[in-house]
Amino acid sequence: MPRDQGTILELEKGKKYLVKAYLGLDDNFKRIYKSKTVKGTLREAQRVKRELLTLKDTGRVDRSTETFNQHAESWLKGLRHSVRAVTIRQYRARLKTCQKAFGDTPLKKLKLADIQALCNDMFDAGRARRTVEYTHTVLKSCLEDAVRHGKIISNPASLYKLPKRTERKPPKAFSQTDIERLLEAAKATEYYLFYCLMLFAGLRPSEVAGLTWEYVDLDQGFIRVEKTITRFTKSRWSFEQPKTKKSRRTIVIGSFLADLLATHKLNSPANSYDLVLTDDMLEPVDIRTVANIAFKQLKKELDLPDYPLYSLRATHLTHFEQVAGIQLTSKRAGHANIQITSHHYVNPQVEAEKQAVFLFEQKLLQSAKNTVN
Repeated sequence: MPRDQGTILELEKGKKYLVKAYLGLDDNFKRIYKSKTVKGTLREAQRVKRELLTLKDTGRVDRSTETFNQHAESWLKGLRHSVRAVTIRQYRARLKTCQKAFGDTPLKKLKLADIQALCNDMFDAGRARRTVEYTHTVLKSCLEDAVRHGKIISNPASLYKLPKRTERKPPKAFSQTDIERLLEAAKATEYYLFYCLMLFAGLRPSEVAGLTWEYVDLDQGFIRVEKTITRFTKSRWSFEQPKTKKSRRTIVIGSFLADLLATHKLNSPANSYDLVLTDDMLEPVDIRTVANIAFKQLKKELDLPDYPLYSLRATHLTHFEQVAGIQLTSKRAGHANIQITSHHYVNPQVEAEKQAVFLFEQKLLQSAKNTVN
């Protein structure tokens, strides 16, 4: 059979075949061969051979000598007009880990084993599953772009499967007693209003940091979430729109929070960004300072559970759901769907079982009472 028609070698009678195809020459005029092992029938092996030869006919052959670093930079540059700047920065941060691992490796030599080693190293280093998962997702998109441009034939990152996810724990919520102690102690701190906006309005930290007076209506008693703060470095930040349509929302506030905001507005100097909260330099509050220094110190002084800053929002939503129900809570949270709220802030099975047990006891006790009578 002519070399350009490909070959099929039987490895195990009727069960396993080696398919090999000649795909042309690379940039250095070296022959390119592609081979695949097929576990199946001869017909399936013939189909794979046709697919390989189609790569040559359509020009989708890994002729490129480009390294991963070179392609990654090219890919990021090409995203400028279709993806938000903050997202590109996040992609770049994830790709840095990949570039350290195999940045100088030619694209066509990148294998599944390289992706496997990268993810294993990240897990071994104690990186969160979410971080590994996001890194893998960005890497897969980057390499998929290389496939589309004919730089490589297949995407090795698409072959990697992350270990099975363990059940995600819902956010922790502070108890009523802990809330009372925390609020009393926080009055003397500069971040008291920051904590209250999370506890009484359920705002995310980035939403608190990005809140401007333009979207605070003290007369009507509501807050509009229309932008957030994204911080790139200690001195570099930007306003961003909330990521989802439902994150842009109106939140009704009570008289306690409204009075706090009114007093704060009266006593605070104006700033060029119209921000509700600023630091001493009239710049946006750095969430990392609040979370990693101020809030951490406050919890330590009060001997409170070591929950993250985000737990203040979780506390609001958990307690609010108990009096308002799941529908209103989901709207207030700005969740994309009610299932997110249900999964994180309420356990329908437990609540349903509690109700069933209550009704069962009432019925049984009533039956016993009737028997006695």
